[in-house]
Amino acid sequence: MDKPEILMSPGPTPVPPEVLLAQAQPLVYHRGPGYGALLREVTEGLQQIMKTSNDVLVFASSGTGGLESVVANLLSPSDRVVVPVAGYFGERFAKIAVAYGADVRTIDYAWGQAVRTDDVK
Repeated sequence: MDKPEILMSPGPTPVPPEVLLAQAQPLVYHRGPGYGALLREVTEGLQQIMKTSNDVLVFASSGTGGLESVVANLLSPSDRVVVPVAGYFGERFAKIAVAYGADVRTIDYAWGQAVRTDDVK
């Protein structure tokens, strides 16, 4: 018997049969009566998974889209930004901030190495 291929990448990945069945259900309209309850359920579930009582935002985008949203909404041209770079998303964040005109300083680590908070201070 062949073993199923298990992809360990951000995507695309194999989809379990129960998820495929759930996707066959009618879509929930984001302005309809059931959406608020669904969003609360998802948000509370994410808070439990992340062990936080802080706000959790659900963002329909790629990782890069999320990073660009942060930069576009929080930074102005010439703002100074310190970016710890320990992998792809740190590199990506720095590039996006530069593209928006921020004055970016990176603290570079080997890929996968933990960022030391004392370095950022």
